[in-house]
Amino acid sequence: MKKIISIASLLLAAALSAQTQAAANPAAPKKAEQAPAASATTKNNAQAPSANQAAQKNAAQAPANTEAQKKAEQAPAAPQTQPKRDAFAAMLYVSIQDPSMEWWFNVPANAAPHISELKKIFFNQEFSLFPFANNAKVKDGKFEMSYTITMKSPDGKSTDLVRDAKFDGTKVSDDIIVACPDVIDFKLDRRFSEGLYKFKMSAKDKISGETSEYENHIRLTEWSVPATFADKKLVAEYVRAYSLQPSPEILYSIVFSNDFDLEQKGAPNSLNYTYLGFIKAAFKKNMFLISQIRDGFKSMSDINRAKFILILALLDAEAVDDSQLTEVEKQYQKKIRTFKMPNPYGKWDPFLGAAQIDMLWGEFFANGTYRPIRRILNILSHAKDAAFADGLAEKRQAPKTREEWDKYMFGRLYKAALKTVAINASRYPLVEQYCAWALQHGDIPKVSYEVLSPLLEHIREMKSPEGAEGGKDELPKVKMPEIDINKI
Repeated sequence: MKKIISIASLLLAAALSAQTQAAANPAAPKKAEQAPAASATTKNNAQAPSANQAAQKNAAQAPANTEAQKKAEQAPAAPQTQPKRDAFAAMLYVSIQDPSMEWWFNVPANAAPHISELKKIFFNQEFSLFPFANNAKVKDGKFEMSYTITMKSPDGKSTDLVRDAKFDGTKVSDDIIVACPDVIDFKLDRRFSEGLYKFKMSAKDKISGETSEYENHIRLTEWSVPATFADKKLVAEYVRAYSLQPSPEILYSIVFSNDFDLEQKGAPNSLNYTYLGFIKAAFKKNMFLISQIRDGFKSMSDINRAKFILILALLDAEAVDDSQLTEVEKQYQKKIRTFKMPNPYGKWDPFLGAAQIDMLWGEFFANGTYRPIRRILNILSHAKDAAFADGLAEKRQAPKTREEWDKYMFGRLYKAALKTVAINASRYPLVEQYCAWALQHGDIPKVSYEVLSPLLEHIREMKSPEGAEGGKDELPKVKMPEIDINKI
């Protein structure tokens, strides 16, 4: 199991002895256990989180022919040349990707997880160190290694973050990369000096006797307000590509752009719920921005002041003091604080379900995690309601009771969920990989399996959830709309 070490209050002279002791003998990560022997070499090549691999991943996932794609493809170069493939190699990456590492563990064994590196951070910004090891030798189906991670501050002082951590587990061949269990969460406050911080991972393969070192670095600096993006289409593309190259500067440039439109005609309360979900998830990972924006609130434009009031409400953060607001803004803040926002993880609402789904997609665009995708897959369990809705439509009848209305609305919601999954799985490889992993591991409602699996029929090793005996005949017949991805 992966452990997360938080050192938000770490002082440079402190030694993390507690974390060192806790690092001993962790369980082997799933990635090594799941990789099939036949594809071990491919797995290694696909998953090694090098700068070149990051660039290839961006090219696969970012929207085509946009400035957003170009931005995502400019992955920073690795701090040193990778050792040749057959050598034991330590790897250490600095990123603000989600430390749960669903993007690593919840994808098929032959997938190529994307790692987005940081080279600059700001005071009080949260980020993480992700350690990996490649080509650890296997003996009797097991590998064994140890590693130490240190930080060198701008004044030259060195601090052990993890010391002599033991890591062993199972894997089918040498050339499979493994994620080490000590993911270190950081937040450097004002007690730390501005400047360059160097992180080094020193690892030893206990079976082969090989040793390896890998150094990475970031620069701690002051926040400065970036220019915002122009053009509504470009802003939308940056939203969809954000999780590929997340940064607080890009987030600010998106949200406070005049072309970041929170209105959407035809939606409940005319709100763009995808953008609301994006804001909430992205700012949760960049909470340091809240104090920075508060400091400049007085000089912001009226529309951006309104956006910030909304952001604080979405995050359930402290409201702007009334003394800083106009009368109109006071009324807006009061109204937005009492407005009941749909809860995407609450009970599915037959009338606001589409807004819940949109917020989940916004969350995915913000952090690239499995959780919102898995939540959307839950709605596919309403296949019977979709069949009921189809029956009413064929008979040209309207629902008569509240119960029938709920079934009818859930049937429509089912089709909307399936359509968005089909479209986004075709556009974003990570969505397809999450869906494939859910199918491969039975992490999906039984009734939904035969609905989702045809969308991913090109991915092998799909299997029915446990207990789905002859499930095809048990499922209701649902007439689904034809989805031509190229015409959407």
